[in-house]
Formats: sequence, C-alpha cells, structure tokens
Amino acid sequence: LANLLLASSSEVQLLIGRAATGVAVGLATGGAAGLVVGALRGRGRGLAATGNLVGAGVGTAIAQGVAALETVAGAMSMYFAGAATALVLALVLALLLPRGVPRAARKGWAGAPASRRLTRADVRTISRAAVVWTGLSAGVVYAPTVFSDSSMPIAQFAGSVTMLVAAAIAQLASVPLGRLLPAASGHLAFAVGCALAVTSVLISNNPLALLAMALLGAGGAVAYRTSLVHLTRGAAPSQQSSLASKFAVATYAASASTVLVIGVLGGVMRTEVVLAVFATLLSVAAVCMHLGAPRFRDLADGPTGNGAR
Repeated sequence: LANLLLASSSEVQLLIGRAATGVAVGLATGGAAGLVVGALRGRGRGLAATGNLVGAGVGTAIAQGVAALETVAGAMSMYFAGAATALVLALVLALLLPRGVPRAARKGWAGAPASRRLTRADVRTISRAAVVWTGLSAGVVYAPTVFSDSSMPIAQFAGSVTMLVAAAIAQLASVPLGRLLPAASGHLAFAVGCALAVTSVLISNNPLALLAMALLGAGGAVAYRTSLVHLTRGAAPSQQSSLASKFAVATYAASASTVLVIGVLGGVMRTEVVLAVFATLLSVAAVCMHLGAPRFRDLADGPTGNGAR
C-alpha cells in the first residue's frame, strides 16, 4: 500500500505513503528484534541493535544514491527498480531464514512477562540514544545545505556519506572496538565530531568537515548501539520486542521533532547559525551523558554476552 501511494504524483498521497511506511517499519522493528533474540539468545541483542542502525544508514545512503541518479535515469524508473530490488531481497530472505524459534529457546523464555515498566535508568538510557540520534538525523538532512552555503563542495557531497559509512563501520566492528576500547561509550567521539563540524564551517575546511562527520557518525552509532543493548540486557524475546519498540518511538520522535524545529527556526534566521547552536548544545550534552553512559564492557549479560556480536 505504501509503495503504491509513493508512486503517485499527488503530494497528499506521497505524505500518506510516507506515513504508512513509517507505521510498517515501526510495527516490524520490535517484532524483528524479539525474533532475533529468541533465535540467537544473548548474541541476538547486539545483532538486533547493529542491524537497526546499519539498516537505517544503508537505506539513507541508497536513497541519496537514487536522488543523485534521478536526473539520469528518471525518478519513476529508479523508484520501480528500487521497489523491485527490495521485493526480491525480501523473498530471498524469507526462503533462507529458518522457520520459527528453536524449541530449546522457546522453553528457556517460557513464562516471561510480555513487557516491563521503564525505570528511571531506562529512561536515561533512551534519552542518551535520542540525543545522538537527533544529531545523526540533522546531519543527514541539513549538512549538505550548510556545507553548500559555506562554499565547501567536497563536504557538501561527501559529508553525509562519510557519516553514514563511519556509522556502519563502527556498528559492524563493535567486537574489535569493544576489545580495544572497553571503556568507550561513543559519546565523547560524537561530542568531538559536533565541535569539529562547527569549526570546519567557521574556517571553511573540507578535510576537517569530513573528519568531523566521521567522528559524529561513528560515535553516534556506538552510543546508539550500546544504549539499546544495555536497555534490553537480560530481557526475554517478548520483552525485547516491547523495549525495542519503545526505544524506536522515543528516538525517532526526538529526531523528527528536532529536525522540524530546526527547519522552522531556519525560516526566520540563518540556518547555519541555528545548526551551529544546535551542534554546540549536542556536544555539551554528549560530554555530560558520557559520565553515566553504558560502555562496551557493560554489555555482557551472561556466558554468551549480548554485546559480543
């Protein structure tokens, strides 16, 4: 339904299609996380958290690639090609994935409550992830515009891509990173990235901007992942589903509202000024949140661990 609506030329139908896509992704997020944990137990927590952010990064990168190729191939041709590719991948995965959850795993989680109340510590963990997620979202949406206004063509075209690639690498390399930097939370790298991004715009330095976006992406990805894994540590698959859904609602609501506020403020004052203030506040907040944030070394919940994969 969402794909059919998105193929329309009507703005109203496009907005409804986007909303339907969001609903579908939201419904699938928690259930998918629960299934992964049910099948892989402790190892599944890190895998679910990694897939959550890597998927978002890969999807955004593909969207930017489609936008770049649109003038060559045509928007509708690119759209239908992308939709067909997604359908084929979904069918392949459906055929390859094992059916159901192993009996031993189901027995091990039998009797667990379907959900649990969020504690104050849980709320703080989700808040930390929401802060870095707003930074990543704002970087994808506004970084090209700001770098363009500052006459930084290299950063304009490669900044967001660098951030997304760095985020994906940090997620996929979580095992060696955890061994190398067990005390890392990701927040300090994120804070330095935000500060360097502002500095790069002030001095119009492209290499510094790319370094800033890489640190912002990698640090934000690590902070997001450690927060999600820490939140769901020791949870049964049904609880994992509920907690992952609450986590997604909070982080996406925070990022969407922040991007909207930045856009509104950018309409009455210079966007680069608004983003400079926003990045500075994010940097300060990230430094403060590092003090009580979960680290790589905090993610084990038993013999198998939940942060090892």
